[in-house]
Amino acid sequence: MRITFAFRTIALLLFGVLTALSSSKVCAEGVTRAGKDSGGIYLESSLSNGKTIAGAPVLYEVSVVAPSPELSLLSVPAKIDWNGLSVSPVAGDSRFRRETVKGKIIYRAVIARYWITADAAGKYRLPEGKYVLGVPQERVVHDPFWGNMRQSYYEQLPLEAPSLSLKVENLPNLPSGFDFSGAVGEYEVNVWIPDGYIGPGQEALAIVNISGKGDLSEARIPSLREAFSGEVRFKSVTEDRSSYIKDGELCSEIELEVTFIPQRTADGSEPVIGEISFGYYSPSSGKYLKAVSESVKVPFGSSGQKKSSPAEFGV
Repeated sequence: MRITFAFRTIALLLFGVLTALSSSKVCAEGVTRAGKDSGGIYLESSLSNGKTIAGAPVLYEVSVVAPSPELSLLSVPAKIDWNGLSVSPVAGDSRFRRETVKGKIIYRAVIARYWITADAAGKYRLPEGKYVLGVPQERVVHDPFWGNMRQSYYEQLPLEAPSLSLKVENLPNLPSGFDFSGAVGEYEVNVWIPDGYIGPGQEALAIVNISGKGDLSEARIPSLREAFSGEVRFKSVTEDRSSYIKDGELCSEIELEVTFIPQRTADGSEPVIGEISFGYYSPSSGKYLKAVSESVKVPFGSSGQKKSSPAEFGV
């Protein structure tokens, strides 16, 4: 049975538009802490990892655990001080899940979910959160016409989600000469030309797509001037950024629409868009890597797509 919300605005606040990632070679195991029990009902705070690196998001959840799924969320914390952490709400499933723990049946539902990122090393405290649940009750009321009647109502139950600690380590020192975008995760770069007629000396469009697991909201876009030079003269670029959920992890994408002007080469061959590289830190390998696109020929009148392969830097 789904958990019911008293106010639509509360539901929108709790379940936003993003989800979460927690991949890092230095990460420890997840951390869960239970709050005060009130008649078998309590809140749990959890982190997907209790130890991470700067720039790598971790998932923070608040769940309600109860002997029955018949509960309602009446209010959420009006304001939370995140102590310098970057926090965004994550879309999630609010249904109660039936579980058996030590031979006892319980029901669990996530009532708040965020992905959290720290920009610098340190030990961060995720504060307590005060929530109010509604526990279904019945009472007898007297109606002048119908007489005594049973009436259902929700009895307010204030509960506190316990605090947690998150340890964040700095990224390793940058290798000399490495062009770092600031992104932490696992990424690739693809370049393709949309279908359509392309004529010499006429404006054409190329798509540069950077995507993968991690947060690209603040990443610096790669330089395009070298790839779009000579017979593929750069003119302008527009960018679009988005985030989405894939296999339970936070994924991001930067899409660049590059306007360029192709010219015929001196020997009559097709002009070429050069390689485009994107430097990032890979938590899974513990190294700085470059995702590099393949060069793309510009055939006048057709299009194609080339995919990238990450290249390890300095090895």
